[in-house]
Amino acid sequence: KYGIKEYASPGGGCLLTDQNFSEKLLKILEFWPDCTGNDIEPLKWGRVNWLKITSPQPSPSEGEGVNENVLLIIGRDEKDNENLEKLAISGDAIIQLAEKNGPTSLIRGIRHKELGISELEIEAPEELKLSELKMDEQKSREEIIKLAAGLTGYYAAKLRGKKVKLEIRIKK
Repeated sequence: KYGIKEYASPGGGCLLTDQNFSEKLLKILEFWPDCTGNDIEPLKWGRVNWLKITSPQPSPSEGEGVNENVLLIIGRDEKDNENLEKLAISGDAIIQLAEKNGPTSLIRGIRHKELGISELEIEAPEELKLSELKMDEQKSREEIIKLAAGLTGYYAAKLRGKKVKLEIRIKK
């Protein structure tokens, strides 16, 4: 009727129609209601985990450590790693294997200019039971870094059960 002979496929295209991404988006809006596009963009790349940190600084109103939400994303492949590296903003922690190829991990929300840790040597776990990691429990900054390092080593499958050196840096 209108003389249209060719047209693009009408299916998909909008990231919001992807159930996995939509769940991640809802989660970030729950944890960080004032998030920006810079916080949402990394959700497209890698394995996304939410952690709770207990800040060592007491809250004046509560008299104890302040709960903060932390985003941990672990790259699945080279493209994820490159994108996480590009999307890192000032204050983000980046964890990478020092001597081998493997995942890049990005930690956003630790709000710390210096961690005092620039290198860490761990034994990459052979097996991983997420329930044993108690991801929903509050952790210190150091515990979050060690947890992220362990996951980074674990997801480098060829290094499971071996000693692994990791570099840890804060994006300036």
